[in-house]
Amino acid sequence: MPTVERWTGRQTRALREALRLSVRDFAAHLGVGTRTVANWEAGRETICPRPEMQAALDTALSKLSDDAAARFTVLMQAGSAPSGQPEPAADREPGSDVAIGASDDGIAVACRAADGRVIFVQVPRRTFIFGAVGAAITASGPPSARPQRKPGWATHCAPSELSPIESFQQLRAMLVSQDNLAGPGSVLPAVREQIRLIQQLRQDSNGTDRRALLRVQAEYAEFAGWLCQDLGGYRDAKDWTSQALEWAHAVGDRDMVSYVLARKSQLAGDMTDAMTAIDMAEAATHAATPHSRLNSVGATYGAYGHALAGNASESQRSIDNAVTQLLDADDTESAWAPWLDRSYIDVQAGRCHAQLGQHVKAIGAYQNAIDALPAQYRRDRGVYLARQALAHVGAGNIEHAAAIGIQAVDIALVTGSQRITADLARLDSEISRWARCPSVAGFREALDTVILHEA
Repeated sequence: MPTVERWTGRQTRALREALRLSVRDFAAHLGVGTRTVANWEAGRETICPRPEMQAALDTALSKLSDDAAARFTVLMQAGSAPSGQPEPAADREPGSDVAIGASDDGIAVACRAADGRVIFVQVPRRTFIFGAVGAAITASGPPSARPQRKPGWATHCAPSELSPIESFQQLRAMLVSQDNLAGPGSVLPAVREQIRLIQQLRQDSNGTDRRALLRVQAEYAEFAGWLCQDLGGYRDAKDWTSQALEWAHAVGDRDMVSYVLARKSQLAGDMTDAMTAIDMAEAATHAATPHSRLNSVGATYGAYGHALAGNASESQRSIDNAVTQLLDADDTESAWAPWLDRSYIDVQAGRCHAQLGQHVKAIGAYQNAIDALPAQYRRDRGVYLARQALAHVGAGNIEHAAAIGIQAVDIALVTGSQRITADLARLDSEISRWARCPSVAGFREALDTVILHEA
């Protein structure tokens, strides 16, 4: 059984995550206040000052199951989180006082300022553990330390043996599933490590093998861009997505080129860059194979670009075109955008409606998407809930907005998605004038469990 001499905020969080409890449930488990736990974890290296609380943590640790104890040990080995006061972020969303960007040295995280506003501040990237499956691949060491394969190893292995390409693809699928459940922070380090390993393997390969490795490296780079985007690191997201596009062009994969261009449109939309969102969507559609679902992907993201530009008719035309292209697609088994269905288009339509001030339409679209969303897409549910809550504010349903916001907070707490937190920060700002309303006060208290607090 692991032991802890003196509990810090980092160790407290590791224990909570080992128990797989939310901040509120963990506080109840210890018999302390929710904000107490949140402040401990925000302090990271601050030692819990009260002996009785140290004793409560010791007791909880002593009662861990073997599985939970193993998780705690792994989490503690992941490295310490940053301490000290974070610096203000430099990049800010146009028309907002909420910083959403990330520099090369950090990511943006939400923080409750002394005046009560939620702002985003820049902190160094945390070191995350990425689990045994990632360690199993990296543990074998660099190519020079591994047994050398004969030419053709990347694509021609014994029937009972997975090729490196297949291994990388299987790992990527597992990491995608982990991202859906636990968010990007626990996945990004593993993805970056696999990109590094693929790069090393390419140096020892040639011909078909090297080309196959470059294709899978492009797939990982696109995924890294997505993870950075969900973490709010738009600068890194642009870099990874651009790298993925370059590699996709290099291998001549038309479908991948189309998909990455569509992703660049989505990223531009999140960055409120209307013209780039429209241009990249049109480029994605132009690159797509006729009668493929990728035509629908480009049109879907282009719709939000038109909404950002204030063009309601073009936005609706793009949504209608996305639906038509999806119904016309004859590549239903395509590996690209398998998640694209009518409900996904509906939720993007909801986002367009909200941007154009059509809040009632947005509420209905989000609800339809939430109802149809498979359980494994937990992070997406949080995004939709947060955006639906904002639509309710626009429609004047303040108490309902706060109640839905609390549901989104719970998911943000588990996944660490800064897309959710950014929308919740907007919600906090828009309903702060009703702070004395019990439901609003409840939401703001819940939000405090997932954001830092200014000293």
